[in-house]
Amino acid sequence: MKGRLVKTGGPIPILVADDNPVNLMLTREILESSGYSVDTAENGRQAVEAFLKKRYACVLMDAEMPVMGGMEAVRAIRDAEEKNPVEGQARISIACITAHPETDFCERAIRAGFDNCIKKPVDYSDLLTKLAEWTKIDQGCGRIPECCGPDAQGGEAVFDLSKALVQFGNDRELLVRLVSTFLKNAATQISIIEKANRAEDLAAMIHEAHSIRGAGVTLAAARLSKAAAALERAASEGRSNSFGELILELRQSLAGFGEHVRNLNLIMDEK
Repeated sequence: MKGRLVKTGGPIPILVADDNPVNLMLTREILESSGYSVDTAENGRQAVEAFLKKRYACVLMDAEMPVMGGMEAVRAIRDAEEKNPVEGQARISIACITAHPETDFCERAIRAGFDNCIKKPVDYSDLLTKLAEWTKIDQGCGRIPECCGPDAQGGEAVFDLSKALVQFGNDRELLVRLVSTFLKNAATQISIIEKANRAEDLAAMIHEAHSIRGAGVTLAAARLSKAAAALERAASEGRSNSFGELILELRQSLAGFGEHVRNLNLIMDEK
């Protein structure tokens, strides 16, 4: 088992684990443009396998993922470090990325083996500062200026273009790619939710609604994020009598978001 990075003077290797393609694409884009080398994983199992094969300076891991969640994955990594220690290698820094509303969730994450807890929507200016500290490198290479952290979430706008552009460092091309990826995936996710509702698969409903909610927050789509959060909460509480109405509201919110961004020419041309 390979432990933490042995510094070679090349790009600092970071592992990012997240099942949401929008969040994964955004984080990778920002970190790579800031001089890091980034590998990605779509679930906890892939993250553990990647850790066992390569030395990373830091791992950024979503809490909620399919196959193996973040909590289980961090325990597996810590177990591997204890069973196969590498002389001269400190334990790897692992940060939990979460949209969990519970106030004690970060405390539970730390107890499970995470070193840090970062709340969504991610303030990428702050994240770059923290990464410089965790990986022991000089600061100042990041392209996200201080102004580019997220504002306090408020209102129920279909889409806040100015907020989204600030969040992404005024990179309109990146925003277009993220929006296009999200729309394609979200339509499929809602279909999965509808099938899960018919099959009474609450776990699948919760997972997909949680994913849409997180991407909605990232993209400054407050109304869509709120609709997904309402469905996630209802599924968590087993309020099946409200599922139909909430799924319809979620689909309508997605359609409204799609129409809005198309009017703003924020959709990639399909070829």
